[in-house]
This record gives sequence, structure tokens and C-alpha cells, in this order.
Amino acid sequence: MNDKKIIVATLIFLTIALTAYGEEFHDFNKDSKLENLSRPVRCFFDAAAQNDSKALAACFSNEVTVNIAGMQFNGPEEVVAFAERDIWSGKYKVEKAFKQGNKEIVHCLFWPSGWSSPEPPIEYQFQTKNGKILSWYGKYR
Repeated sequence: MNDKKIIVATLIFLTIALTAYGEEFHDFNKDSKLENLSRPVRCFFDAAAQNDSKALAACFSNEVTVNIAGMQFNGPEEVVAFAERDIWSGKYKVEKAFKQGNKEIVHCLFWPSGWSSPEPPIEYQFQTKNGKILSWYGKYR
């Protein structure tokens, strides 16, 4: 009986491993749910996809506050420095975007440069004002 359990467990493991191995990563602009993003939030993802510091700074208000996984950044200069250090050369895939009250919620995956798999799934919460991002909060889902 134990042999059957071992065989079944092995088959399940191999099925999962081979399925994940065969998955193809789709770049930011493919298979992403972008149609629900506001212009300021889309600005962020477009600038990140292009590694464009100047375009990224233009997405944020001068009073922007950012809290990503416990790291706090204030103002466009600090946010851009964070992006240049931790985001550039990585890739995003937007899975879901929706409004919740005065926030835009974006569920996404992020592959840091050189990683074969993404970080744990992320939830970003954006608040915008006058066509700019006023706050950006991120946590692992």
C-alpha cells in the first residue's frame, strides 16, 4: 500500500514540476490586464517596462508617498531611486486591476532581473490626484 502512495505522490510532483517548467513567461505587454488601469497608474507600468526614470518621475505628484513591503519613500526622487535599484530590468505582469473606493488595486507578478520565477504575488494600491499618483502601497498577497 505504501508503494502505491509513493507512486501517486511522485506522479503528482512530476506533473506539477513539468507543468511549471513548461510555462512560458509573457512580457509586460502580453496577456496583462491593462484596460482597467487609469492613465497615471498605466504611466507607472509603462515607465517601469521601459526603465525610464524621467517618465517614471512624471507619473508621481511631488507629495507622493510609497510603502512597498515596509520600505517607505517620499517624493519622486526617492521613488525613482528605489525603482532604479529594485525594479529596473525586471518585468511585471498585471493580472487584475480594479477600483475599490478611492483606490486602484492592481494584482501583479514581478520577475526581478535574472530570476526564473516571480516574487510572490503582489497587490499594489494606488491613489491618484490631478492626474498623478499620490500614494502607492504594495504588499505580498
